[in-house]
Amino acid sequence: LLSILQHNKKTDCLSVKKIAYSTFVNYRNVIYNHLLKSISPRIYITNIESSDLIKFMDSIASNPLHCNAYAVISSSFKTAKEFNIIAQNPAPYAVQTIRSKMRQKKRTETKRKTFSLQQLQNILLTCKKEEPNYYLLMLICSTTGIRISEALGLQFENVDFSNRQLHIIWQKGRTIYGDGWESQMATSQLIQTKTYSSVRNVEIPQFVLDEIILAKNKYDYLNQNDVNFHYTPDFVVVNSNGRPLSRDSKISHAFKHVLELCDINPDDYCWHDLRHTYATLLKKNINNLKVISKLLGHSTLQMTKHYCAIFDADITKNYDKFSPLAQMKQGGERIMLKKP
Repeated sequence: LLSILQHNKKTDCLSVKKIAYSTFVNYRNVIYNHLLKSISPRIYITNIESSDLIKFMDSIASNPLHCNAYAVISSSFKTAKEFNIIAQNPAPYAVQTIRSKMRQKKRTETKRKTFSLQQLQNILLTCKKEEPNYYLLMLICSTTGIRISEALGLQFENVDFSNRQLHIIWQKGRTIYGDGWESQMATSQLIQTKTYSSVRNVEIPQFVLDEIILAKNKYDYLNQNDVNFHYTPDFVVVNSNGRPLSRDSKISHAFKHVLELCDINPDDYCWHDLRHTYATLLKKNINNLKVISKLLGHSTLQMTKHYCAIFDADITKNYDKFSPLAQMKQGGERIMLKKP
């Protein structure tokens, strides 16, 4: 790895791949917390063999970390081979071997937990009562399946009230270059979506649109009548002071608090499981992989398979019928709201 960096300084011809800040941190952690502990940083890259890489990846217990490890060693050794730093690339065989082991292990493991429809309804109602600052955020994520960073980046100009759609064109986050530190907006700035496929239109149920309308009316009223409310236009999700929410530990703590109140073990779930739950509940009714891939904003169909099975239906025509939380609307559940 050091050889690649040194070669880069000499040639100045390695391109910089644009990745999300969280991805950059994940790759960095793999290198410093795992790779350099398993393989001595003093060893030359030309002396690293497939067995060394297999030993390194065997030392990682977490499945998500395995994916990051694949990316780190695959791209590093591929680049080294392209620039003739190494004669043979040991990474492909090592990755293939570990993936084969992981597939065998995966067959015996239970799938990632998701919430039932009843659990999700209880979670939303509890959040609205006990953690109101995060209710709209949770409702949008639960009923549309969009990423939390995409929901935090939503502005009212991205909401098509006539056609009941969200236009996902940004996400909220930070860059790998440290932009925004001077203005204290490092974690609150709008950045590009995770992938090009993440730019999309997402249908929303009417009762969720009603909540968004109520929020807009509330913000406008407080902005004119409450001196302590400093609304930052034009964000859909803001805190009690009118400032846009950032993706920080407060959201995670609120989520865990709600789960505890619902008698659900908070250690078994994270916020991203709302997205998994959305896909899992949706798959029972729709049968077209490309449709669900567009809804989730995945760049590949393989990623969609990770979330759910195969789908088939027209999004606009069937969304309200099949959207998990829209089913609550049938029968007059308390979660329904009407426009004022």
